[in-house]
Amino acid sequence: MSGQNRMRLQLTPTLKAKTQVRQRLLAGGSMLAVALLFGIGVFMYGNFGNSHEAFASTSNNMGFENGTSDWTSSAGSWSSDNTTCRSGTSSLKNAATTTAARNYNNNANANTPASGTNYITVIAWAKGNNANGRVKLGAYNASTSTESTQASYTTINSSSWTQVTYTVAATNSKIYYPVVYGMESSGTGNIYIDDVTIFTSTSSTSDVTDPGAPTTFSASVSGSSPTLNWTAGTDAASGINGALVLRASGITTTDVPVNNQTTYSASSSQVGPTSITSGGTTWSVVYNGTNTNTFSDASTLSTGAYTYLVYMKDKAGNFTTSSTGVSSGRTHVFIGGSTTSTISTTVSIDGLYIPSGNTLQITSAGSLTIRTGSSLTINGIFEQIGQVTNSGTIIIGSTGTYKYNRNGGAGAGVPLPTCTWQTGSTCIISGITANVPSNIGQSFSNFTWNCASQTASLH
Repeated sequence: MSGQNRMRLQLTPTLKAKTQVRQRLLAGGSMLAVALLFGIGVFMYGNFGNSHEAFASTSNNMGFENGTSDWTSSAGSWSSDNTTCRSGTSSLKNAATTTAARNYNNNANANTPASGTNYITVIAWAKGNNANGRVKLGAYNASTSTESTQASYTTINSSSWTQVTYTVAATNSKIYYPVVYGMESSGTGNIYIDDVTIFTSTSSTSDVTDPGAPTTFSASVSGSSPTLNWTAGTDAASGINGALVLRASGITTTDVPVNNQTTYSASSSQVGPTSITSGGTTWSVVYNGTNTNTFSDASTLSTGAYTYLVYMKDKAGNFTTSSTGVSSGRTHVFIGGSTTSTISTTVSIDGLYIPSGNTLQITSAGSLTIRTGSSLTINGIFEQIGQVTNSGTIIIGSTGTYKYNRNGGAGAGVPLPTCTWQTGSTCIISGITANVPSNIGQSFSNFTWNCASQTASLH
């Protein structure tokens, strides 16, 4: 099987004991034989067509949310721990030992392509309860039963989680799985490991750079099911491998940093965290997969406003995060027809969908920036009292109304944003006192000027 069309199998837990049989068949390229032998399904994994393509591992308890399942200890005392975790509720703990302790996951496979120069990268996060902990990583070639390991240990500490990375030249058309080692020089402390990743790429250096943010958003709603579309961000290292989508109730304006290498899950807390709480708001993980430019929310959502954040994900498990100054893609969507929401702070958005009967108000304390490439569809009411800076596209639908309810400001002032006014749409200018807004010579469908306290002339 060529590297351009490599497939991956997903085994049920009852088949994990048959790893050696599976590895021999995979090494020989006989995917169909495995499917026929075990009666399991086969699915395509990824799009392997560009030079930066990487093969990411399957998610087999790489965040230890299912205890030590899938992991095998060959030296030392390892156990699951729920007191010291980087993400989720569990990590892997190695009890105090002055000799090397080894643990591996032979169900988390990374398959190298059949051609080209390829490398295996293993990434893990580690922490100790004193300053004596040390960790190193390895990559085990299951096809040849050989292992490559780091030449030296990385010293970890108790104050923060340390990212440990290891990249090594790989043999083509082989299966690799991750190995972790722990050692504690005093023999009195513990070592904790969380969020392990293994993948192959054409780069000889470990990818620790976050991917670029998604752009050019649009949103629509069918019934109570929103659909988001966007243009994927880019990643020059391991390559884009999908997206993470979070959802919160209401118009929420804060950014939410996420942890690189964490296996967030929309389905099960035994796979990974299913929600993130930040700034008093709980965000549900509604998608973490390989789609790079679209998401449809199949949840049954009640009437109200919702905020979606979209993060690009690369094959190293890095996410677009606000911690690097790159904001995630933000879209606000209204469901039903009777919700009024406000924005009273400074925020940038990438998408907005307001159906008929709903209202979004930018208050006097609010400042809304519509990013380049964004698309806003307004079939309800959008009321501007504060500041709106538009670098995107605003479509006022046949039932939509844009209310400019403020003074125009001195000089160039606060212009009326450029909009696409569909037949039946309405623009209402109110609140003008001493200054008329600029940019009011647009092609309106319906236009109302209602400024009872106006002293300024239109000319």
